[in-house]
Amino acid sequence: MKELITKNKENIIMFCIIFIFTSIIFTNFLTMHYATDTYNIINVGYQKYAINWSLTDGRIFMGIIGLLAETLSLPIDIYVIVLSILSLIISCITVIILKNIILRYKQTENKWKKIIALIISYCTIFNFMYLENLYFVESFVMALSILLFIIAADLLVRKGKYNFIKSMVLVIIGVMCYQGTIGIFFATTLLFSLINNKEKGVKNIIKDFFACCLIVATAVAINILQIKMIEIIFGTNQTRIGSLSKIWYNYIYILTNMNHILIYTCGLFPRWIFLLILNILILLGIIEFSKNKESCTKNMLFIILLASTTIASSFITYLLSLTSFYAGRLKFSIGATIGILFIYLYCTSNIFHKKGFIKVITTLLLVVYLVLNLFFYIFIMKEHKKVNYFEKQEVIQINEYIKQYEKENNTEVKYIVDYISNENFIKLYYNGIKTHNILTYSAVRSNWSNDGVINYYTGRKLEKVDKKHNEKAYNEYENLVNEDKLENGYKCIEDTLYITQYMH
Repeated sequence: MKELITKNKENIIMFCIIFIFTSIIFTNFLTMHYATDTYNIINVGYQKYAINWSLTDGRIFMGIIGLLAETLSLPIDIYVIVLSILSLIISCITVIILKNIILRYKQTENKWKKIIALIISYCTIFNFMYLENLYFVESFVMALSILLFIIAADLLVRKGKYNFIKSMVLVIIGVMCYQGTIGIFFATTLLFSLINNKEKGVKNIIKDFFACCLIVATAVAINILQIKMIEIIFGTNQTRIGSLSKIWYNYIYILTNMNHILIYTCGLFPRWIFLLILNILILLGIIEFSKNKESCTKNMLFIILLASTTIASSFITYLLSLTSFYAGRLKFSIGATIGILFIYLYCTSNIFHKKGFIKVITTLLLVVYLVLNLFFYIFIMKEHKKVNYFEKQEVIQINEYIKQYEKENNTEVKYIVDYISNENFIKLYYNGIKTHNILTYSAVRSNWSNDGVINYYTGRKLEKVDKKHNEKAYNEYENLVNEDKLENGYKCIEDTLYITQYMH
């Protein structure tokens, strides 16, 4: 054990430094916060959420964790904070592993170059899209899936004994953790293959990518089979996987709306900045590669192929379902694109290894990108905590209205019905909130969390029902909405609270 620690002393020190640093950045999450889904967990209970959402969606390990929390009767704050800490630990381990892979391809004893490799790895994992993954209680399995996919890609490309089987096993486990990050397996397989085969030709790269596709197809098939078994056992019905007949429609939708994602980056990064940094980095790479005329064209094509494939890999899951199309948590690969290109340049060129103007500019770009990521992490998490406060205050206001209504009408409000508005989605956000993304919209105005947040802060047990519960009352509420006679967006009619919800 002592020998193992001595051998990995540098990695352990680096891990401790980045974990402490990252924990400080994530103070607003580690001091308890409420995602919209957190209110839903509180409302339905660990067991129902684990079965109806985690297991039924094919996330078997999160389902097990939820069932364990139910058995232990864990308080929700302990549950959220522990999973957040574990996700940061796993993420920091992934950073160290990725750094070691980089240094295996480009060996150096220079401490500054090792630090550069560490920063590149950190930016790749803790990219702007990843903040949304870390927002949910599922952050732990999301982080674990990314770790498994990157290790699997490394094993696949290295082609050691049984490495194909090992890679497949890791991908299967990763998919059972969380399917939405599978794109990073495609991206890192291509990345490592391009680096590993830069002198060997394109044939090996094509082989690696076909092996990657075969592994993913197998893992997805097993995951779908697992979902079908869960549906039979628990009598549930998953809704995330669409019909195969819609693949072409989904493909066209992706192509049509991809530019919106790349420009606005799901509200998690300033508009256009991702594309600006990406294009500057590609330009710097082309300038650097142009110094070697023999391999210039090949490397230019490779860097463009790598960028486009990494971005495209984030949309793979949408071929089957467009659910959460504008969510960042399913687009980890887009956020990782800039980091992946930095890795490619670090390992295949001298852009970080020889003194010169290009090295200064590239290093400065890396530092600017790191600072921007961290700044918006902190800023958006701060905004999110404000939203949690506003949610509580709005629910208190709603509860006072309900109590007054019950007193005046000598009745008890037992139910809640959503009225879904396709207009004015901006009302999802509170006044004073400057960033609009998944982390900052109101749980009170989201149809999957409004009953949870209201019940949590009021101690009520309002039951969610649909408009068929009382169609006459629903039509009355709809007329009030159309006539713009609802100042606060909710009203009690008979024994039911009707509340307007807005689609993102």
